[in-house]
Amino acid sequence: MTHTSEAEISIKGNDSTQRELARIWQKTLGVDFVGPDDDYFDLGGDSSLAVQMFAQVERVFKVKLPLATLYEAPTIKELALILKGELASSGWTPLVAIQPLGSRPPFFCFHGAGGNILIYRKLSKYLGSDQPFYGLQAQGLDGTSLPLTTIEEMAELYVKHIRRVQAIGPYFLGGYCMGGTIAYEVAQRLHSSGEDIALLALFDTMNWNKVPLTLWSKSLHTCQQFLFHVRSVFDLDSEGKVKFLREKFEVLRGRIPVWGGMLLARFGGQRLREATSNSVVLGRIWKANDRASWNYVPKTYRGEILDFRPAKQYHAFNKQDLKWDSLAQGGQRVVVLPVNPGSMLVEPYVKHLSTALAANIDNAISRGRFDQRRAQSAEARSGEPTSTELTLNPTGGAVSDYSAPLVAIQPLGGRPPFFCVHPHGGGVLIYRDLSRHLGADQPFYGLQSPGLDGGCAPPKTIEDMAALYIKEIRRVQPKGPYYLGGYCMGGTIAFEIARQLQSSGETVALLALLDSMNWATAQAPSSLQKVLHRLEWLAFHAVNCFSFDFPGKVKFTREKLKALYFRRSILRRTRSARICGCPDALTSTSLRLAGIWEANWNACANYRPQPFKGIVTDFRPAKQYRSLNLPNMKWDEVAIGGQDVVVVPVNAAGMLIEPFVSHLAAALRRSIDRSIQVNGSPSR
Repeated sequence: MTHTSEAEISIKGNDSTQRELARIWQKTLGVDFVGPDDDYFDLGGDSSLAVQMFAQVERVFKVKLPLATLYEAPTIKELALILKGELASSGWTPLVAIQPLGSRPPFFCFHGAGGNILIYRKLSKYLGSDQPFYGLQAQGLDGTSLPLTTIEEMAELYVKHIRRVQAIGPYFLGGYCMGGTIAYEVAQRLHSSGEDIALLALFDTMNWNKVPLTLWSKSLHTCQQFLFHVRSVFDLDSEGKVKFLREKFEVLRGRIPVWGGMLLARFGGQRLREATSNSVVLGRIWKANDRASWNYVPKTYRGEILDFRPAKQYHAFNKQDLKWDSLAQGGQRVVVLPVNPGSMLVEPYVKHLSTALAANIDNAISRGRFDQRRAQSAEARSGEPTSTELTLNPTGGAVSDYSAPLVAIQPLGGRPPFFCVHPHGGGVLIYRDLSRHLGADQPFYGLQSPGLDGGCAPPKTIEDMAALYIKEIRRVQPKGPYYLGGYCMGGTIAFEIARQLQSSGETVALLALLDSMNWATAQAPSSLQKVLHRLEWLAFHAVNCFSFDFPGKVKFTREKLKALYFRRSILRRTRSARICGCPDALTSTSLRLAGIWEANWNACANYRPQPFKGIVTDFRPAKQYRSLNLPNMKWDEVAIGGQDVVVVPVNAAGMLIEPFVSHLAAALRRSIDRSIQVNGSPSR
């Protein structure tokens, strides 16, 4: 077989990056033909081959990509765009959306000793397209950071990332081998913070701290491993034998460079120990993970443990004190699968695991805990927030995790997720009522401004904001069609996000601008115009207030006065800090929020929107401020695909306020429904 000639046939045009990738894929996968739109996994690729493939990509292109990149860019065409910088990659993150869509509760599955989570792809596939499935991969796979050295450190990091997708429980957790150990500690931490664990599934996981590590036990383990694989082969038909042997051979091929990397890291001298090649990085991670699992001493767990075991077990692992029944105060349920050790995630045996796991997820849901807690979450979002939910301040500019731009306001549901960008204040809690009225089946994510935690400065341009938020969006939804929106300045950022996604070849199904103007055409207001604007603001709020009953009037007025006082307080403290030059005040929350507000205003004023080839859906209030009701501040001139105007029966500044937000929600849901009929949902 001549790989070069085949690559030249399969990749048309002058794209040298695609041609080189095709050669690498042909050599790694052992196939005669690779088209630009062929899926890596459909061609027979797996996690072991991915290690070799990305090592060659790094040598040729001098770019190091995490293995999980294959989930967001599984084709030659998409991977080439990332290598050329034309398609925004989500970058490295512990949380990988293997299958983010579906109406069932998300299942979080943790990496084994190898660190990567490609081993769970087939399990996710057999669980079905309605089961959201997230993998947690090991820190250090990017080659730039050191691997974590304890199970406790891993659990602490992974809990933060899990909460970005699912803010409150009940949680569904699991993991294979060492991954089950991490899941156990994650469940401990969530439990201690008052959260419910609906399911803790350990796949062939032991209490590794009590596993004997003698030369005899290791030798016997190796011999049994070989015998169990032989037995697994003989249990299959001829087609199954070929598939099983091929997968195990590829696993072995993938392990060889890892073992080599472990030897290089140990005996290769200082230069090799500090190397960042794939083999050394994977070897370092494997060694650190093994040591972490052996040193971990689990404490008693108040919940129930679901222990998935193979029908036969290694002699060293088949001891009672290695199990979890003495630690599980809520009890231990054992599920014995008709598989041999080391085969639980391998075709065709993985079907047995997926069937049993799906049945137990169904049982956990049927007990009512998940739906009840989800209803409580929706109720909390409609009223006062709880301590386990998003944390409010009067400007709506804070969330439970300030450092994460992406906030899962309502991550569940079978519809395509809707991503809504922050306005000038930087926060996204103003969208909680909109999310609630859109329904429990509509996933809703907010994008908040960086800098709310004080750890970094906010981006200075709309273009930089859009590029950052695209990376966050792709962590939840790697591929289009995308559904985007934003209120006021948030619509401006959403417009630029849509442009950048479209230029990278993605489809934008809906771009919803909620009372958003083309600020580039706005002129600086005169003193008289500012006064008139404030009078109109007061009049619109008065009209909104009179539409309530008496308790509603009191609540509405109190909230508006509180927000007004908070904003005035920010401005007053900011001016004082600048006049007095107080260094302590410069780090205060007030000044930080004022800095975000000012940075966002400047970015918005300096933004010059370029033409967008799609349709802009412009949601406008029935009554608008005079200074904003100008033809040149609309979007029709830059919307090449046209502009769809939706007039919402509300006054200006009332679009996101109860009870008026229900009108916006109804109109927005109709627009999403129409877009789904035309563009469909993201591929699963």
